[in-house]
Amino acid sequence: MFVLIPLLWFYFAQVIKPEFLLTAFRVIVVLGLLTSLYGLYQLTFGFPAFEQYWIDNTDFYNSISVGKVERALATFSSAEEWGRYVEIGALIAFGFAAQAMNRMRRTGLSRLRRCPDPDAAVYRTADGHVWFDSRVSGAGAPGREAGAPQ
Repeated sequence: MFVLIPLLWFYFAQVIKPEFLLTAFRVIVVLGLLTSLYGLYQLTFGFPAFEQYWIDNTDFYNSISVGKVERALATFSSAEEWGRYVEIGALIAFGFAAQAMNRMRRTGLSRLRRCPDPDAAVYRTADGHVWFDSRVSGAGAPGREAGAPQ
């Protein structure tokens, strides 16, 4: 088992495509968000009847309640499983956000600042480069300063 499972995992990783992995990560994040919302529903409004029946008729499941408060389970059979799944989903979402911030930083889009003139559609990056948007203000030449004589 100590050799077979890592070996199978190695060959599985050689076969899959990166798009499949990105899709799987996105599904994990979306399902983590959905189960988090359902868990918040359980904390706020209580368990639905079928889940309350399951909790009441499960023997020796003392870890469901802390004091007199019953912990949310979301769609899992244990609060710990739900917590671990949400933790993994949050880590993947953090990785997606860090990748997006890195991409924005490399392209310079995160450093765009609006010029003080509200009628002008001229943006200036932190490096001093000027970016002009003619869709907003009508016409203009790239590199023209906001408020400069025409």
